[in-house]
Amino acid sequence: MALNYKYMLLNMRDKSAALEALKATPEVWGIEVTDPALAGGCKTNIDPQHGNVNCGLYFGPLHHVGVEVNENGDPVSRMPLERFVLSDEGRQFTHSGETPREAAGRLRDEYQGQADVVTIAMLLSRDWHDPEIMSAIAKQWEQKPVPRTPAAIEYALHYYDYFYTQAPQFKAPYFNSETSTLATIRPDLDSVGAMAIFEILATECKQALEIPVAWADRAKTLTPAARQRIASIAKADTFAQGPWPGSRSLPTEGNPWPTDGAVEDTSELAAIASLIANPKRSLEQRVEFMRDWILAGESGFSGGEMMYPDLVGALSAHRQIVEHERSEMISALNRGDIKIRWGCDGIPPSICVVESTWRSATMLGYCMAPVVIAVNPRFSFNGGPEHLKYTVCQWQEGYVDLTHASYELCSLEPGWGGSKTIIGSPQGKASLLSIEQVLATVKEHLTPNREEVK
Repeated sequence: MALNYKYMLLNMRDKSAALEALKATPEVWGIEVTDPALAGGCKTNIDPQHGNVNCGLYFGPLHHVGVEVNENGDPVSRMPLERFVLSDEGRQFTHSGETPREAAGRLRDEYQGQADVVTIAMLLSRDWHDPEIMSAIAKQWEQKPVPRTPAAIEYALHYYDYFYTQAPQFKAPYFNSETSTLATIRPDLDSVGAMAIFEILATECKQALEIPVAWADRAKTLTPAARQRIASIAKADTFAQGPWPGSRSLPTEGNPWPTDGAVEDTSELAAIASLIANPKRSLEQRVEFMRDWILAGESGFSGGEMMYPDLVGALSAHRQIVEHERSEMISALNRGDIKIRWGCDGIPPSICVVESTWRSATMLGYCMAPVVIAVNPRFSFNGGPEHLKYTVCQWQEGYVDLTHASYELCSLEPGWGGSKTIIGSPQGKASLLSIEQVLATVKEHLTPNREEVK
């Protein structure tokens, strides 16, 4: 099935060329374009993990949330509140001059826990890190916990569902598949999955023009099974795994996939993740495979029929690859080629340092401690040259202040950045810091009484 959109993979190793490509291409919609300069060249950019939620698409009550970032992608200042457009069919939810706390509190009181308005209040107060108002809003909203930051694929699904509620007013999606280009610098399950959902919706819109059936009577292509696959990607991408379960056994030959975790460590997702990460495939091919996998899964069957034999063949090869890699990693563990240290050599029990060239370093570390420093001496970004790469992550917020750890590491080596749960050394080039420097910085920002954090 032909694709509806044009696609662009932005090369972080040649940002000048990437910027020129953006300038030469009208109507570029970014999906997880984490570099601020490149994101600025897109008409809009869906990158919820870095605060850039949406600058053009209409997602129900949330219309526009913006954030300014520095060269490392870290939030440094927010747009004035007057710049925020938070509305639902014409209702304006923010008043000029209000502080985020005032807006959130007023919304909570005025609308008595209506889901759409309370979600807006949550977004406002989360962006300004106000735990007091967050707690009050969560209590008001039927004791529901504050939601985690969604994955890009969840925003795409939200748009898909919202479009169906508004379809009588629309002739096509907000961005025109005839003129729009979808771009990313990070072709993974989350970004490519979001692109695949927009593809699915664009196809349905074209079918709607050819077959005059009321939208309310249409069966959505995204079935419950497809939605479960999307949910699996979102859970793995945002690492929404609940509290750290404590120390566990490492993978063995008898139990190679002991637990789900990040994408590459989740058996259900490992093969499709390997296929999507293959740099020998064009971005268009990856979107096609991702679309078909969302619709049919690894079996390729839909409606009792084999619908996607090309997907099945490609996945079969990559299933063999990931199973072989997992077996080789277990052998490396048994030989001692992967160095795992915690609770010794000046490393506290809450931190595990893993030195490995294998992609599952964070999973191995989490088997021992809730905070992991992964050291890969031969990391390659998008098929580029090998170099030293650090990744620092925590199972969930509360074990270490990675925001300030990132700032301090950036003062030692510009280019560090990430989120509250995972940060990394500069992309595309070797880190010049030593393990001791990174460890010392992380230790300095550990949360006091972290053992009590649930």
